[in-house]
Amino acid sequence: MKIENKNLAFFNFTIKPEKLEGGDSSFAEYLKVALSELETQEFLQKTQEEKTQMAFNKIEQTLEILESMVNTSLSSSKAETIGDFLLSQAMEIDKIVSSLPESYTKKFIKDWAFLLGVEAQKIKKGFYS
Repeated sequence: MKIENKNLAFFNFTIKPEKLEGGDSSFAEYLKVALSELETQEFLQKTQEEKTQMAFNKIEQTLEILESMVNTSLSSSKAETIGDFLLSQAMEIDKIVSSLPESYTKKFIKDWAFLLGVEAQKIKKGFYS
């Protein structure tokens, strides 16, 4: 079976918060933008070691989810939900690692993020149902 990565190639892994300029917006939208800006500032202050550890923790969490799915049958809606979650985790890992300097560790983590993204797509399409 050939796995094509064309579905993963067009994702924008950098998500920039939009500034709210109008006074008509709701508080929920304002809060969402404020929290995302705060997360961005906190993320930029982290060291390389903390970012690497954060990426490894996310990989470990997603692998635990995949491991728990091994002997269970999934409905199509549950498979799609889990696939979406795993895909978002893979994108977050890629976003974290993109700020690290080039190294073997970065390449290793990016490869894992790609693998998780591929598995997420397969789960969403029902390969394991």
